[in-house]
Amino acid sequence: AVIAGALWGAAWGAGKYLLLWRPLFTAADARNKVGVAIAGNLLADALVLLTPYLLRNFLPFPLIPCLIAAAVALSVCGRWPVLFRARREQTAEQEERTPEDE
Repeated sequence: AVIAGALWGAAWGAGKYLLLWRPLFTAADARNKVGVAIAGNLLADALVLLTPYLLRNFLPFPLIPCLIAAAVALSVCGRWPVLFRARREQTAEQEERTPEDE
């Protein structure tokens, strides 16, 4: 149940990142699109977690561990690329600095 939920949540979390958040990094009018991305993000989260609930009578495993794993994976996979990118940019800025700058 945990593995199935984690795979379900991770797949949708990565998909949400690719469809909703990644385009904002290159968009010139990203500030105007953030609200749409947040609304789409919340709608996708609700649909991803509602699907196992609606299919609970057909699932061969318990629902609660599946939902918890899906929620955790959905959250982590939707956020780790953003955190990784911010960390990479921070490291690049530190490498560009020279001792003369300080």
